[in-house]
Amino acid sequence: MEYGDAERDGYIILKHAIPEDIIAEIQIDESEFEVSPSGQYKAFKKAALGRVIEYFVENVPKEPLINLGVSKSNAEKSPERIFFGQYLLDTSESQVQKMWAGQPHYVYVTIALSQRLSSEDGLPEFVCGSHKPAVRTFDQMLTTGTNRITLYKGWAVVWTSQLAYKWPQGGGGLYLRLRYLRGE
Repeated sequence: MEYGDAERDGYIILKHAIPEDIIAEIQIDESEFEVSPSGQYKAFKKAALGRVIEYFVENVPKEPLINLGVSKSNAEKSPERIFFGQYLLDTSESQVQKMWAGQPHYVYVTIALSQRLSSEDGLPEFVCGSHKPAVRTFDQMLTTGTNRITLYKGWAVVWTSQLAYKWPQGGGGLYLRLRYLRGE
């Protein structure tokens, strides 16, 4: 089941994308990791995927990827990059929220590996309408509302890299991120 709209929101939520028994097969070596330069997450260097990617490619609907700009042929393949991570608590007391957006040629799939994954657990908050071309001041971007999403184990959010997002102060959530190339 899907929620969100590619055109309006820049993301689509897929409920029950990966069954929990398949997620249980993932083995992550939590002793080997790198903390990101931003300090917002740690990336695990070693993990055994089990059947997660195979299940995603063979069973999860491709329309969300295609609606966000991935070609049909790319959507039917394995992702070009796979990333295991855990969001870290933001201990800074800065009044200015950190905001990011990626290069425009990717679509990401973030799959919850924790029982719950929300902004309290570190999942970024998407800035409403930020993926659409518009003339905005920096102040307008900072004060634009955000969409807070809650995923549960096995749920996924498919989102365009053009979507700006703010890092919340929460942390602890485990996730798997797949990256697909937009276009052909």
